[in-house]
Amino acid sequence: MPRANGKTWPRKKLDRRLSPTAAQMPRLVGLGYASKLYRQNPALHDFTQFSQNGNEIAFGTIGNASTSEGLFFETINAAGVLQIPVLMSVWDDGYGISVPQSYHTTKESISKALAGFQRTEEAPGWEIIVVKGWDYSALIEAYQKQNAFAGLSTCRS
Repeated sequence: MPRANGKTWPRKKLDRRLSPTAAQMPRLVGLGYASKLYRQNPALHDFTQFSQNGNEIAFGTIGNASTSEGLFFETINAAGVLQIPVLMSVWDDGYGISVPQSYHTTKESISKALAGFQRTEEAPGWEIIVVKGWDYSALIEAYQKQNAFAGLSTCRS
């Protein structure tokens, strides 16, 4: 145990460099919500160094194994409740941390597990689109479809 000023203190392991999987997901909520606020509040339109009148979509990527983390589900739920412009790609190769999906994902498919979050005509939610990650034209089509849901005509460069 470490000693300081003649006292013995219990050792605690704290590491500021920790980077748990899915830790980047909650940032999407903040970015998407900021975009929504800029879009809805004309008083913020003068702050062009932060936003172009809310004409943004927060974009994030995550591996399929990290979708088993609570931070991922908290982000999915918050973004769905707030109806903010967030686009998320889950790269699913069927394995996570070298184990089959059956060990870490209900229904062995995150899109199937998230089906309850799917938007409907009666209730808001997420638009869930499944495409093969190596099919570039299908990815572009999916991203353009998401732009339309967010009220944008094109991706901003």
